[in-house]
Amino acid sequence: MLPLNIIAGAAACSKRMPARKASASLVPLSHVANIRIILMDADKDFIQRRVAISEICESDIARTYDEIYRVLLSSNVFTEALAAAMGEKGLDLLGQFSFATRDDVAAIIRLVRNDKHGRILDVGCGTGSITNKFSKRGKYVCGLDISHFAINGAHHFRSCARSENVSLIVGDFHRLPFKKESFSTIIGIDSLQNANSRESIAAELYRVAMPQGTLAFTTWTHFTSRQGSRCSDPLVSALEDVGFVISDVTDTDPGLNNQIKVYIEIGKRKERLIQEMGDEVFRTIVTEARHFAQRINKVRRLLIVLRKSQDQSRKK
Repeated sequence: MLPLNIIAGAAACSKRMPARKASASLVPLSHVANIRIILMDADKDFIQRRVAISEICESDIARTYDEIYRVLLSSNVFTEALAAAMGEKGLDLLGQFSFATRDDVAAIIRLVRNDKHGRILDVGCGTGSITNKFSKRGKYVCGLDISHFAINGAHHFRSCARSENVSLIVGDFHRLPFKKESFSTIIGIDSLQNANSRESIAAELYRVAMPQGTLAFTTWTHFTSRQGSRCSDPLVSALEDVGFVISDVTDTDPGLNNQIKVYIEIGKRKERLIQEMGDEVFRTIVTEARHFAQRINKVRRLLIVLRKSQDQSRKK
């Protein structure tokens, strides 16, 4: 659950960034198996661990995300810039670094409210600040992220929010650690577009979704209409191929106005941000801003809602 630019920036320069010491309040990597204590007793009914947590945490991508969260959680300036850009539309949640707005979350909460089963999965939950928002609507909420650093932060925010029906798991969304048909609503806020294999994540999401289950996610795409989805957005096409059917599409940031405002606010804080995050990460953000500016009339940030179809003939 991170802005696209920060992910690209950290991934591009993680090998060159100096190692940071983990916060003393977080569980060290050598003890990461203890993260299972965050799970509730109900989890044993549908947890199907197919890969060791230690294997996930030691992967290059997990270490990259750990570094991203260390950078962002230690940057007051980035949080300040995000809040200034979003204004009243912002979520004002600790540990929240995505471009999600109050309207985005409200729209998803409406879906959760209508979910009679109330089994919610937040894929790429990050520090879990948004995950906790769903706890009052769902009977059981599970947040999953590949970063053990983020999940430990999520555990802290969960305790602060007193979300007793929320569980938190270190996991890879290409190999979800759940039995089939475990969740009635699956949520992905600024996360699914980072999949290495769209086909793999589409198959996994379909597998763990309950019959007629809902998938709602935000993403950046050239997709502008339901009819044009298959030729313009590979992720949506992969989801349709496995059996999801588009239910609704909303442009959450017309003209990418909110996102451009974030870049402007970051520019205003250049010197302070470089001091906190490093020159290389800042330059990557600027490069990403230019990339979006060149495609501002082509790219949209959408909230896409799909339903799991039971028509097996739809699957290729």
